Amino acid sequence: MEPIILRDESGQAWAYDRYNQTVTAANGRKTDALAPGGLHTRAPLTPADVHPVASVMGNFVAGYGTNRDQMIADVLAPPLVVDEISARYMIDSSNNLFYDVNDDIAGDTAPLKEVSPVLSSSTYACIDYGLVTTVSRNVELKADTIGPRMAALRRLANASAIRRERRGAAILLDGTTTFASYKTTLVGTAKWNGGTASDPVANLFTAMETAVKEITHIGMSLRTWHDFLQNPNVQKHSIYKAGTNEFEQPNVIASRIGLEGVSFVIGKMRYKAPSGGAMTWVWGNDVICLHVPQGAGQNEEDIPSVRNFRFNAPGSTMGWEIREWDDPNAGQRGSRKIALVTSEVVVATGADTAHLIVSAHQ
Repeated sequence: MEPIILRDESGQAWAYDRYNQTVTAANGRKTDALAPGGLHTRAPLTPADVHPVASVMGNFVAGYGTNRDQMIADVLAPPLVVDEISARYMIDSSNNLFYDVNDDIAGDTAPLKEVSPVLSSSTYACIDYGLVTTVSRNVELKADTIGPRMAALRRLANASAIRRERRGAAILLDGTTTFASYKTTLVGTAKWNGGTASDPVANLFTAMETAVKEITHIGMSLRTWHDFLQNPNVQKHSIYKAGTNEFEQPNVIASRIGLEGVSFVIGKMRYKAPSGGAMTWVWGNDVICLHVPQGAGQNEEDIPSVRNFRFNAPGSTMGWEIREWDDPNAGQRGSRKIALVTSEVVVATGADTAHLIVSAHQ
């Protein structure tokens, strides 16, 4: 074993033999390194003096994953990627579909009644949103099998998804303004988990009869969906249709209770404040019934109840942009900043094609 060359305060060189714990000067003088008069003096080691460094296991890395499979806002309010952050959009009035105009001709020379299309316009204005995460250079240097940058990206995506979902729910479950004229409020024992007057199937039939377009999607929280499945009237319909009380997929349940072709969309996402507290369901206690036509993009023949306008800014991909940069002032060795940004707005483009059931769960 090669000795280690050390120098004392006077500059004299000493050869340190780690195996024999001795030091030898250039003049041949040999000294016990641990004895008085050696390089230093110390007491014998005890177990309390030993502090092993905890290493990261290579065969177990655990986490809570992502929440992307819990998102339903983009299903209920289909995004439309736009090239302008704010612009006007045209709506073909429902009067063009439903107004009954008398086409009788009063005489040989009487003028024909005019039925020109009624158009209206509204303006959307996308709002900027974004979050940033920081990855310390020190953390990256210490990492063994965990990828700090990937963990930071997952955290960033999860937080962004919660905010997007809550923005969508705020509009889709708005019984005060957006759907004030297109809602049913359940009270007392009429609530789906409330008692004898509860009849979810009748509530959904009423919603379908009230909306001016066909209801295609019904959105609710997982908790409210469980209320629906356990409701005696829903079970009665399901048992009558199939001769069994086994619950299957939502589309099967829909067909059994007379809602063939309607998609139940179940919101599983929950959130809590950074300060702590109980978990809260993003989709709350209400149920939203919507018209979401297939290929709900720029289709003037059909209108979705709610639309998400998402601005495709330069450098974005489908309205989303990820930016990265180094911050030399963050941390001992600097840090890497990663930002996720978008600009969007959720708008009710056809509120009369929807119906909101307020307080289905109590």
